[in-house]
Amino acid sequence: MRLTLRTLLAYLDDTLPADQAREIGLKIAENPSTQELIDRIKRMTRKRGLATPPSGPAGSASDANTVAEYLNDTLPPEAVAAFEETCLENDVYLAEVAACHQILTLVLCEQIPVPPLARRRMYELVNGQESLPNRKPGNTIPIGGVRDDNKPTFDDPDDAPFLMGMSAYSRTDSSLQRLAKVLLILGLMALLAVAGYLAWPSGPTTPRDTLALGTPPSTPASVAPENKSNTLPEPEKTKPEGVPAPGELEPKPQPIPVPDVPLSPIEDVGKKPTAPVARIDRVMIGRIEKKEPAAIVVRKSPTSPLYQRVTLDEPSIVTTDPLVCLPGYKAMLRCESDVTIEMWGNLPDLFQAQLPLLAASLTPTLPYDGFDADFTLHAGRFYLSTKRPTGAKVRLRFRTETWDLVLPDDKSEVAVEVIHEPTPGAMVSQPKTSVGLYVLFGTVTNLGVSKKPIVMAKGEEVYWDSTTNTTRLRIHNDAKIQEARVAYWSKFPVYVDAARANATLATLNGFAKSLVDPQRVRATFDEALQAKPDAPMQQTTTSARIAVQMFGSLGELTGLADCLSDPNRPVVRETAIVALRAAFAGDATLPDQFRLVLIEKLRMGEDQADATMRWLRGINADERQDGDTLNRLVKGLNADEVTVRELSYNVLLSYVDIKEATNRNLLTYDAGAALESRAAVVTAWSRKCEELKRKLLDSPTP
Repeated sequence: MRLTLRTLLAYLDDTLPADQAREIGLKIAENPSTQELIDRIKRMTRKRGLATPPSGPAGSASDANTVAEYLNDTLPPEAVAAFEETCLENDVYLAEVAACHQILTLVLCEQIPVPPLARRRMYELVNGQESLPNRKPGNTIPIGGVRDDNKPTFDDPDDAPFLMGMSAYSRTDSSLQRLAKVLLILGLMALLAVAGYLAWPSGPTTPRDTLALGTPPSTPASVAPENKSNTLPEPEKTKPEGVPAPGELEPKPQPIPVPDVPLSPIEDVGKKPTAPVARIDRVMIGRIEKKEPAAIVVRKSPTSPLYQRVTLDEPSIVTTDPLVCLPGYKAMLRCESDVTIEMWGNLPDLFQAQLPLLAASLTPTLPYDGFDADFTLHAGRFYLSTKRPTGAKVRLRFRTETWDLVLPDDKSEVAVEVIHEPTPGAMVSQPKTSVGLYVLFGTVTNLGVSKKPIVMAKGEEVYWDSTTNTTRLRIHNDAKIQEARVAYWSKFPVYVDAARANATLATLNGFAKSLVDPQRVRATFDEALQAKPDAPMQQTTTSARIAVQMFGSLGELTGLADCLSDPNRPVVRETAIVALRAAFAGDATLPDQFRLVLIEKLRMGEDQADATMRWLRGINADERQDGDTLNRLVKGLNADEVTVRELSYNVLLSYVDIKEATNRNLLTYDAGAALESRAAVVTAWSRKCEELKRKLLDSPTP
């Protein structure tokens, strides 16, 4: 069955047979452009203020008879293509056809009783014999195809608006039916009263679970020891055998110092105050300021499951809608309170560094009284300042922490960076999150570290990480370290490889110019992955690699699965591995979702999917010392799935020095090549793994 606009509308309105609906559903799942069209249809049919199609000649898309013939499948085939093309190009025509199909579906499939008040108003719109409200209908067959002579009647027009087309209780039910309903309600009320009486506590009791663990009950008052404070003594708590005491389940981790940079702990002045949760009000708070070159900033609204590009002509940015500045772009969000926050995305192709920092993502929320802005930072780098000479107070949220910053004037600026790093070998995602704050200009007061405000001057840093759950100050006394930190946090970095950076910037600029339709975010990067015979190889490779990194920033698991299983381009597979690991570190729910994509989308078996997820998470220190791990990795080089072969090779590379001349023959492995082409390299890896296992046996056990 062909996937046309008419069949798509029939699928959405659930009028297709079960077998055809299943076939169309599979086609839609494999076609991203059709998914975007479905989202567009739903959005346009709900859009308020959408204009009606202009009147047109007979045979055009504006002609009602043409629309009726198209929906009734009687339009000539040569006119169908032109009609559908017009609908796909214009939202007004598309919404009109979709709404007409939905209305006809309801009319033909369901007969809805009309309330008397609405019926009387409809009759009053015409004159003549047709306007008589009590006029009986003729003998013609209604549009539904079946006449319903037992429709409920309504005598009281005041009740009609509240019934919404349903039958009236006192007019359609018999006496026995009414009595049964009353008795049912009374019985439910009686059961509720009995349940409430049984659940009401009659007095202090000893919990059964506590006694089962061996904790003794409270000491009776007759044998209680002397208590001079006139308060009941607390019973002595004993530690049951085999059950850890409170606080022993997770010992407090010790701070891990950063090499070559001295750390100073924040003064412990007691537990810091807990900030209230972020507000959920949806209001307009600001706009994206225009910058050159143009940036791609996307957002996800509650009414759409897909990311949409934020255009510069939009009136504002709405709170509670997550914003993502894609990798390689820079965008500035200016609030109505004159607080500005610059979102800064990074690409390894620009800075020659494999940083887990890619996209910049945040969620703006409506600030509480006393604050000028409230942001929840998800990932990336941000530059925070204010245009107000009197300064501003900003609340930053990340993970479970909250920092309240006070910028004294418009000359103060701070940089904040949120980085997620995956834990190698963790079957359950346990990423490490580190947050750094650096004062670029002026001073800033940090109220969120402890009860005592911390005043930070230019060049000072404060860091928090989820591993130790502690906040530390970095003190830079060495001039070289200070210079290195200034270069790291600078808003004007120097590109190491100018040629590669220029090619990357040109590709990013091309994406920004081609993404005209805000709804085609995924489709734009999906097209960049398609092979273009007339394009230069370097340009095609750069575009494909950046598109994969965009998929990782957007959490497009289906696109990443296709990239990881690409049989022809190793660079696409390698980039997909890096993008997936970064995405897993930022969102702990993605690994389970990606495993389902492997099984349902790629038709991968359970064992192959488990192997893919295991090597995708990497291996920990214990697994690196296990010879069986090496055996499984070498075996994975000849697995049935190209994803398992690529990931096995990726993990094996971490065992060897790729710069060593003796290992160069190991680097010629191509997971997408035929079995005969891989045989020699697999044999070389087998010999190398035997050598590595002998070294593991000879090395002393720690």
